[in-house]
Amino acid sequence: MKKILLSLLWMLPAGSPLSAQWDLSRCLEFAKENNKELLAQKEQTSVSNYEKKMAASKFIPDIHLSMESDYYWKIPVESYPGEIFGLSSERVTIATGTKLSGNYGVHIQWNLFDVQQWQQVKREKLKAQSSAYGVQSLQKLLLRNVTAAYYNIQIQKQNIELSAGLLEQHTQIHGLLMKQFEEGVLDKISMNQSTAILSDYWKYQSEQDVLYRKCLLELKYWMGFPLDESLDILSDNDRAVPVGIAEFNAEHLPDYNEQRSLLNIAYHNFQASKYFMTPRLSLVSSFGQVGFGDKLREFSRSSRWHSTGFVGFRLSVPLFSAHGIHTIKRDRAAYHQTSLAFAGYQDREAKRFFQVKLELERAVAALASQETIRKLAEENLALCHQKVEQGIVDMIQLKQVQQELFKSIGEENKARLESLKSQIELKYLQNETY
Repeated sequence: MKKILLSLLWMLPAGSPLSAQWDLSRCLEFAKENNKELLAQKEQTSVSNYEKKMAASKFIPDIHLSMESDYYWKIPVESYPGEIFGLSSERVTIATGTKLSGNYGVHIQWNLFDVQQWQQVKREKLKAQSSAYGVQSLQKLLLRNVTAAYYNIQIQKQNIELSAGLLEQHTQIHGLLMKQFEEGVLDKISMNQSTAILSDYWKYQSEQDVLYRKCLLELKYWMGFPLDESLDILSDNDRAVPVGIAEFNAEHLPDYNEQRSLLNIAYHNFQASKYFMTPRLSLVSSFGQVGFGDKLREFSRSSRWHSTGFVGFRLSVPLFSAHGIHTIKRDRAAYHQTSLAFAGYQDREAKRFFQVKLELERAVAALASQETIRKLAEENLALCHQKVEQGIVDMIQLKQVQQELFKSIGEENKARLESLKSQIELKYLQNETY
């Protein structure tokens, strides 16, 4: 059997012993740390956590410094009744400023009471929780894919060993036939037929090697392992995954919590939209300096600056909002839609569970049948070899037995792979360890 060399010193911590071969548990651990899609989902969780903190920070006072400077190329004026100044004219126009004005100061705003903002905080908290559930769901899906790919490799490794054994056997038979041909006992036609059969064995072994490398590439992809690096998988003769599947329970689905959190978010959005008419109370405060003058140098004099400051409360009471009313209706419809989608998700996954269970029953029965057929084909091939060794050559029968063996091996491997995949899928759907 061909061996794939592995050198992974760069991946091991200092002082760690080198383990050239990978078992399933090591592949799973590597995948959890290196799969790109999973890492991206974890980063999304970090983003959701920051969004939650951003929403909560709305209740922390905002403090900012402001500085302003204005030049009036036309000084603003105000019109006053002439009687104020003892004049008989009807109106008097007076300039109300200087060419230059400026101010600087510190301003504070603190939201004290805002129900809708509190609902926003809760919503972002639910979103962060949903993102965390998404990481868990993706990780379970990833582990399922890694496990399926790992056991597929085990089947292909067995195929390579089997193909190497078949090639070796026929090489020996071909050698006997060649000896008989040289002695004049066997004709050229039978010799050519034997050469063609030997070529078929070489082709079969090459095909199994290519399939093995394709399976290995699939495993590397799900693990997040460098695709151009070698990976030596430990041979595992016990390829069976314990069945022991319990009855279907929707709450045990791998992404149940994620789907449920989406329903909770939709419900919260509907409830939160009802608070759009609630009052909002905030504390505002400001302290600064204001200056006026006709020339810039006047602002350097302390007497030209005047202190200003205030502190107060701002109460905002919404009275009517057509946008808010339509928002309530939209969120209510969205919640109902999400509820129906969640119910449909449970029905869909239940159907999937029972379908896979039926597929498992069919695959197990097919596997038992194909194992019997394969053993019979191996026995027939061994009998043909005995005939050849005894000098009885029937190339047509040998060719037919060879084809039957190849077919039986393929069908058995197909049934075994379907059985393994069904078992892994059932465990995945009920959130059980492999």
